[in-house]
Amino acid sequence: MSMTTGNAFPMRRTGLGPKMDVVALGACALVGIAMSPILGNAAALVINVPRRLMQVVALLTSAGFAVHAARHLLSPAALRHSLPLRRFGYALLGSAAFVAVRVGAALMAGERPSLYAIFVALATPVWMALLLTNLIEQQHPKPAANPVHASLNFNVFVAGLSLGIALTAYFLGPDPGEIHMGFRGSTTHVGTSAATLVAIALAVLKGWSRVASVLLGGYLNFLATSRTGFLVLIFMVVIVVLARAREHSRAIQGTTSALRDTGLIVICAVLLVYPTRYSTYYPYVSSRPGPSGARVEFLNRKLTDSDALQQRYKRVVRLFRGPVAPDDLTFTEIQRLEAEGLADSRWTIISQTLRTIAADPWGYWPKPFEQATTIYCGRPPVCRYPHNLALEIGYHFGWVPFAIAAVGSVVLFFRTVMAVTHPALLVRISAITLLAYLAFAQVSGNLLDQSLTLGFFVAWMIMRAAYP
Repeated sequence: MSMTTGNAFPMRRTGLGPKMDVVALGACALVGIAMSPILGNAAALVINVPRRLMQVVALLTSAGFAVHAARHLLSPAALRHSLPLRRFGYALLGSAAFVAVRVGAALMAGERPSLYAIFVALATPVWMALLLTNLIEQQHPKPAANPVHASLNFNVFVAGLSLGIALTAYFLGPDPGEIHMGFRGSTTHVGTSAATLVAIALAVLKGWSRVASVLLGGYLNFLATSRTGFLVLIFMVVIVVLARAREHSRAIQGTTSALRDTGLIVICAVLLVYPTRYSTYYPYVSSRPGPSGARVEFLNRKLTDSDALQQRYKRVVRLFRGPVAPDDLTFTEIQRLEAEGLADSRWTIISQTLRTIAADPWGYWPKPFEQATTIYCGRPPVCRYPHNLALEIGYHFGWVPFAIAAVGSVVLFFRTVMAVTHPALLVRISAITLLAYLAFAQVSGNLLDQSLTLGFFVAWMIMRAAYP
């Protein structure tokens, strides 16, 4: 049995149930991949196994469902005709040749690359080729004439996934005295995944599932207390609210949509933050009233968990105000290091990395980043990477790859923003996930951390070709 949806290829039912269509399955798989960092951590807490193992299981399981959906939705012959495979092949060959020259020169000079340096040498040509292909692409995504409609199955899946992870965070979260909810993993990944969840809920879901997913996704982002995750959340909310307003043909409808979305965000923010003023048990049941001594050993002062949680958010404000005064010491170790000049700001990392790149047009591969720069990150004392995709590529391989990565990222950003309002559900989901992780790649992580971003880049290009 098959049915048409107005998209590029026919859609068939799967064997997963009479109402589970393949588009909903593919959309659920993309959401599962985006949420795999904290989905794996939550599962690891429940069944008490290593979190890295469960992250890989969550990623591979979601990827398997994505491949299954793709087999039913996409025609290989049509994709070969639609995808710019020839341009990508030429770009990949040229990029690989450029990187190979630099790698060969370093090896002939007696350099011994680390495993990470080898990974960088393999990943950089792929990044350059994809960005170049997108840069010269002639097709521009068009905004939808009407808002996209997701199936009930997808609405229920996203709301259920949000609820499951949020309940795990609430009941099985950090140990007593902890002041952040990273599922014992990266708070940055928690914040970014939660921001992606909120953006998908705003852009696609309807009714009670939309409200619940926005609230629960915001709860997870709040617990993470990650500056990167918080800024990605603000960025994605602004993009989605403006994109949804643009979907409507009449200005008054667009304004009403923007006001409604903004009201929902404000209400959820109040519901999430306000209880910290009155409850030492909120925002997770595993907290206990009393001192957070493990987090403030260098001070005589003791704090409740809610006090410490609010203090962590002051780091976000200091992105714009600069370091705190010495007589206004903050309550977490990273804040103390920043106040004492032992942890540099993102602006310092960017400026020093740019000066380092300008000093050598051919890059420094395979020399570790911390050997060529002296930028302090608290723990470990010296930054091991520049926390930016284009800067890291430029550091390793010089001016030309840096220019390609920088310009290509800007062009990719604008094209992905346009695709947020695409009428096809899979294009819209892939655009939102790519946009969130692309924002993450500009302010945090190294090339290994940005592997998910690369995967979403590929998925978005495939979806664009399948649903022009």
